[in-house]
Amino acid sequence: MLEHWKQVLAQYPDKMEENELYGMTNMAIGAGADTISASLQALFYYLIRYPQHYAVVKAEVRSANTSKAIAFSETQNVPFLQACIKEAQRMHPAVA
Repeated sequence: MLEHWKQVLAQYPDKMEENELYGMTNMAIGAGADTISASLQALFYYLIRYPQHYAVVKAEVRSANTSKAIAFSETQNVPFLQACIKEAQRMHPAVA
């Protein structure tokens, strides 16, 4: 997005000012960080609230032989974790 906005700024300097470009960039980063944070908070809230589910997720991730920092592609092979993520997002959506 930043690259696109820089091209628009270069092509149409009268339509957008540089400070607007910085504002849009900060807004996009803030919006993305906020939704990710809310989703992770919901996931961990429910896993802490239901320790029996946390134990299942922990065992499943350990048995899946994932890397130390689990990659997105690796999470696709961990079905109970996927179910927990989707359920947390259903119960506590980051965006109304």
